[in-house]
Amino acid sequence: MRCKKMMFILSMFIVCVCWHENVKAQTNMEGVVYEEESGDYTLVNFTEDDFLRALGMDEEKIQSLDEDIKAFIVSDLKESEDWSDCKYLNGEFEEEVMMRATEVLTGIEFSVATFKVTGGVKVYPTYEFTDKKKPAGNDCFSVQLGNALEMMEGTGKMWYYDDISTNSWIEGGNMVTNALTLSSAEYSGSQLGTPDYPMKIKGCAVIRAQIGSGTDKRVALSYLYNPKNIAYSVSAPLLGGFGVSYSSTTGKIYSAAKIFELNY
Repeated sequence: MRCKKMMFILSMFIVCVCWHENVKAQTNMEGVVYEEESGDYTLVNFTEDDFLRALGMDEEKIQSLDEDIKAFIVSDLKESEDWSDCKYLNGEFEEEVMMRATEVLTGIEFSVATFKVTGGVKVYPTYEFTDKKKPAGNDCFSVQLGNALEMMEGTGKMWYYDDISTNSWIEGGNMVTNALTLSSAEYSGSQLGTPDYPMKIKGCAVIRAQIGSGTDKRVALSYLYNPKNIAYSVSAPLLGGFGVSYSSTTGKIYSAAKIFELNY
């Protein structure tokens, strides 16, 4: 009787070990732990870099990410997605630079990171002022997707650099789309900042998209800097074009843009 009991315990142990290994295999992540109380899986001793590596992001891309934006992306994926079904869509290639406004905007950098998630794709377009600027509440950050993807919703977050009291980046608030279509999202107005003095600012949009019917995998990012808070108009591209353009008849506005080609 005792022998049968020991054999039963041993077989249950083997089943549990095999089950746990299967969970790790499904998620492709070491450090996956099952929590009995919540009935869910959690990550143990995972840094943000570890998490992105487990999703397939290459080391060069990981190290190129701004630390605040990296933390924001990882937090968003963990909190809003089934991370066991997430995968980094490897590679974004810069295709060209567009400048479409009355003046060229300098001192700004763009980047993008894209992940497969359950039911579609998540795109994280970012911008960062490398020079101090003073938005007046009428700037605009625009994102356009090629027809391989269709936008479903857009959110985001922005930060500003406090070089007076803390000498660090401070979370500035959430970003929401002012306009959203299947192919474009626009973030504009005071949510992009209205500082009392020039400062560095950065933002990361979150675009959830579904797979579209086309083959165009480009992502166009553009930023309109409008320090005089003058009226301007936004124009869609002409037939065969890609991206947006800005114009004003009352003064100078500044724009920078970049197109990325997603490789998946």
